[in-house]
Amino acid sequence: MSTYIQEWTLTAPKYPNPKGPVILAKPRHFDQIVNNPQLGFVLVKALYGYGKTYGFGYGMYHEARKRGTFDVIYINAREINEKLLELGGPYSLKAELLDIIRMICGGYFIKTPTQKSIVNSDEPEYLGIYLTTRIGILNKVCSKDKLEHYLEELGSKDPVRALRAFYINLAASNNKRVVVIIDEFERLTSKGGALPDPQTLYGWITKMLDALRPGVIDDMPGRFTLMFLIQETYYPSSLMKDFVSKSGHPMLGRMLKANDDGSIPVRYDKESFFDYMERIITELITNKLVPLNNLNIISALKSSKKVSDLIKDYLTNMPAFVAFSILNEVIGYAVSSNDITIDDVANKFKHELDQYPIFEIYAGKKTVAKGDYLANVAAGLLREYYSGRGIEIIPSRVSMVGFEGAHVTVSNEFRAIIFRLGDVDDSQGYINTFKRLYGNELKNYCTQQQLKKQTQTNCELRFLFIGDVNVGPAYGVLSRLSMIDGVRVNFRLKPVEITYDDLFVLLVSYNSDISVPIGYLSYVNQRKTEVIHKIFT
Repeated sequence: MSTYIQEWTLTAPKYPNPKGPVILAKPRHFDQIVNNPQLGFVLVKALYGYGKTYGFGYGMYHEARKRGTFDVIYINAREINEKLLELGGPYSLKAELLDIIRMICGGYFIKTPTQKSIVNSDEPEYLGIYLTTRIGILNKVCSKDKLEHYLEELGSKDPVRALRAFYINLAASNNKRVVVIIDEFERLTSKGGALPDPQTLYGWITKMLDALRPGVIDDMPGRFTLMFLIQETYYPSSLMKDFVSKSGHPMLGRMLKANDDGSIPVRYDKESFFDYMERIITELITNKLVPLNNLNIISALKSSKKVSDLIKDYLTNMPAFVAFSILNEVIGYAVSSNDITIDDVANKFKHELDQYPIFEIYAGKKTVAKGDYLANVAAGLLREYYSGRGIEIIPSRVSMVGFEGAHVTVSNEFRAIIFRLGDVDDSQGYINTFKRLYGNELKNYCTQQQLKKQTQTNCELRFLFIGDVNVGPAYGVLSRLSMIDGVRVNFRLKPVEITYDDLFVLLVSYNSDISVPIGYLSYVNQRKTEVIHKIFT
């Protein structure tokens, strides 16, 4: 049974024309994009494992296959770049705007070692990298003559003008709306494996707006939509907030914006999970793949308050990778026998969550997010920071609940990381306890020097908090702290808002006795890199 679920939800979506069903949950805003052809530009921002590729990439492709009312070109920028380098030819990417044309047309022209196109390939090595519902579009816009026109005649003088012409030609070459989706778009902006730079990415995004309007949005209304799927770690949020609020760019009116930085998130609501469950259960039962033979289980699940609450409290707050792996276990159990009741299913659901207490974090419970566990995280983060500079350290830990953290002194440098995951109502009580726990180190290493000849220690405290708790009083008194026991101190206070999933990843990464299903470790390791980058930049 689990084999079928995995095939329909993880494997089949990568195929251009899968033989069996494709079952994907729709993230929030999905139908809005599909149903509104006037949307010209969509920036999807999410962390690793949150469902960008399956939700908006493969999901849009297969929706276009099913409806037949619009066409999709989906490309994974990171993977197509690697394949273009491996296979050679004139279309290797150069970390410049024209790479969008090179990527779309290069992927169309380049052949695999078996002399097949990468586009809609069903070869394992090229599966799901480049998908389109209408290869004929590429045949029209990627001719040698037109490519030379875009890349040489126009591109050498004005890349934005070249992109503008390319987009217009894409829309004009088809009798239906064309949706171009570039996954991991940020990878186009850097060379040689270097990490993407948000400032550079910001420049690309604003130039893309210039290429769209004036251009295809006005010349071919309702016929073209460009979507970029971007790793949240590299998204230039602060720059985009200013741009959206101040620029007055004509393209902003044709963007789908849910966040003030011009992006939309990847979120799955309760209805998405129930729809996903219904489609899987229907396939399993109607094809007689499971013992259960009664479709009434679907309505019973939907009407169960216990099941509904578990989905709402836990799964809607989890990254897609974690949420759907848990839900698949629950679905498999629900259809495994005619004797299973809805209460049995709810208990199984609860068991899947309870066997790993760390999952309670997603429901806002901090059972393991305190004391030594958090102190270990703070110490581990400091070790990561200094190991990146080739320095080995032994941090001092603070495990008192509400003040967990760690600190270290290296040469003329003092650094501390402190967590606050709960509300602070008594700011004076908070600062008194803080001074008792951290005051001696601040007095010893962060004294305000009076004479220019005296060496000033570089002092920094990173204050990590969850966004849905009231930490304002704590941050306020810390930012005003300048005197401890008559000694004047000076340190930089840097607030860092973290999510419950960030917390999940950190706790698992730096506490060996916190267990998770072994299949989650790859996810944790990938996300750990993102979280560390977020905390120290």
